[in-house]
Amino acid sequence: MNPIQSTIPIAGVGTTFLTLVDASDGEVSPPVIASIDAVQSPGQPLRLRITGENFQPGARVFISDDATPWPQVKAKGTSSLTLKGALKPRFPKDVAVTVRVENPDGGSATGSYTRGRS
Repeated sequence: MNPIQSTIPIAGVGTTFLTLVDASDGEVSPPVIASIDAVQSPGQPLRLRITGENFQPGARVFISDDATPWPQVKAKGTSSLTLKGALKPRFPKDVAVTVRVENPDGGSATGSYTRGRS
């Protein structure tokens, strides 16, 4: 473990020490993307479901080379993320588009989705 120690002056009390220890010893379990599939219901807009593991609360999803994460992501546990919103323009037919999941701890995984002609 790698402890971090800091000296913090406290008014009227003196000085105290704060030690933080990273219990994971720096090891991060990155997310894993197993599949990216369309979730379509008649008359409903395109939604995508990313299935995998190690998706942390607050995981962000980036489409293509966007610097801004997709705003409408719903997590279901640590193994499923669903993207909603105006996705069709972002996924042209028969074109593989990169999708990246980034956890708050910095771990990330990349996959791709190709929208068919249906």
